[in-house]
Amino acid sequence: YFVRIKERTPDGRLVITNPPEPGQKKSVKQVEVAVEPDLVYPLVRGRDVKKWFVGFEDRYIILPHDPKTAKPLSEITIKTKFPNTYDYFNHFKKELEKRSIHKLWGKNNPFYTVYDIGEYTFAPYKVVWKTIAGAITGKAVSFACAVVTPINGEPVIVDHSTILINTNDINEAYYLAGFLNSLLSRTIIASYSYELRQETHIADFIKIPKFDPQNEAHNKIAELSKRAHELVSIKHSKPPAAELYNYIDKELERVEREIDLAVAELFGLSEEDLREFEKLMAILTGKEPQEESEEVKPVGEPIITLSNTLLQPNTPAQIEIDVTNPQGTILEISYEFPWGSGTFKMVEGKHVIQTPPLKPGK
Repeated sequence: YFVRIKERTPDGRLVITNPPEPGQKKSVKQVEVAVEPDLVYPLVRGRDVKKWFVGFEDRYIILPHDPKTAKPLSEITIKTKFPNTYDYFNHFKKELEKRSIHKLWGKNNPFYTVYDIGEYTFAPYKVVWKTIAGAITGKAVSFACAVVTPINGEPVIVDHSTILINTNDINEAYYLAGFLNSLLSRTIIASYSYELRQETHIADFIKIPKFDPQNEAHNKIAELSKRAHELVSIKHSKPPAAELYNYIDKELERVEREIDLAVAELFGLSEEDLREFEKLMAILTGKEPQEESEEVKPVGEPIITLSNTLLQPNTPAQIEIDVTNPQGTILEISYEFPWGSGTFKMVEGKHVIQTPPLKPGK
């Protein structure tokens, strides 16, 4: 089922081959054929998943199932609509019929059926993490998840070494990834599980508040998570210059800190509570927790600047609020403009306020 695409023919078919997979136990003959593109999807494996990033290594899976129901296509359907794909599977008919899972469950299923999949398999957006997170230390301190989005309009399929939470809302996906990658969640995961068993139970043990698109805190976590994905993607897609690399690391550290604070706030936890989670994570990681020191008041007051405040009449626009905060604490910032007022919380960075079309003189 795992294939590589070598080229596309003038009539739109894909020339595929099935090279041996690392760790493959059974030898399967390798073929090179042209098939219809309809049942070929991008593939992601556990090894491709990192924190805030999923690497796509130009691997694909040929999946002969209906994406709406996840049920296998009948032999009549596949022979009629996708004859080249049917011929491809016929090369391996004996091997597919001998599969133990097919013998157990496949009495009424076509020989090419894939098992243990569902409608979630074809969901457009997925939050994914590895079932095996790292070296065996007895502590799951390496938990990391990321959002998977469609590639060239096709849903990405994840293999058996990957756990997923599916959704049709990209903002919900980023919210979930931000929540699970937070210090609070990772500490809980590390405290009860270990690297070889990071499975679906994580979403049972951690009470993730259901995403509400009208909830400002939920949307903030989603936006920060998206920013974290963007930063890490830059590092992986094209190695940046040293100066930019340092900026990305510093910016990512800031964004992750804001995510930690935002998730803690959802549960009514303070910054002091969050520091206790930092100590616990240090212990679980095998490090010595930092000793408490006398509190030193940070130097410098927060600086707030506004830009783009010269607005054109009858034209929607946006005002940017830039916050520099040497103290590193959560700020509650209130604003009042001619068209309305509001409040938001952040440590530092940029905050955008949309402006409605205003009449001349307003």
